[in-house]
Amino acid sequence: MNTRRLIGLLVLAVFATWIGLRGCMSEPPPPVEAPQPVREAFHAAKPLRTTIEIERAEEDDETDARWLERELRYLLLRGQMRLASAEATETFALRIEIGADREHARLRLIAPDEVIEREQTIPIGKTRLENVQALASTLPSFLHASHASQEWAAFLGTSDPRAYDTYLRSAAELFGPSAQGLTRPVVSRAGARTIERLESLTRAQPRFARAWAALAIA
Repeated sequence: MNTRRLIGLLVLAVFATWIGLRGCMSEPPPPVEAPQPVREAFHAAKPLRTTIEIERAEEDDETDARWLERELRYLLLRGQMRLASAEATETFALRIEIGADREHARLRLIAPDEVIEREQTIPIGKTRLENVQALASTLPSFLHASHASQEWAAFLGTSDPRAYDTYLRSAAELFGPSAQGLTRPVVSRAGARTIERLESLTRAQPRFARAWAALAIA
């Protein structure tokens, strides 16, 4: 009887010791999750490249977007934004898409990993001046520029659509891909007509500083 009791007590002691040791053993920690990579955020100090896409209205539509590209870059530079080269890839991109109806433009800010950070569709009017004025009034807030309160439309220099078109035509002749150059220009009747056109423009718009600058270069 004493032997059985002794064995029972021994078994009970071993079991209690096992229960105690099991309670003291800590469970293995859960696996550590790998931290998610932090995405790069855009701010006005980062380089920005620009692209403009205009949908063709008809098969034979040869709409020239180069003037808008030049004016867009001009606005961004005057707005103290940093511009990247067209060949840069690891930068944020401002993409402007204009539909065939020429009445709306979609603005997209695209991160280097091709994720669309933000987008907005705006009405753009019928004339070239209205197109650029719409962009000038939207871009500061869209890009979260630190100087967004400034009115970028004032950088265009005029509120007269005809004067603006005349300036764009002359600027394309001076700075466009078919221009003859500035360091060793070739005297031509076309160059003389550009000067005459700019002289008439500055007489009609004496406060149009961009026209005066183009005239000085011409």
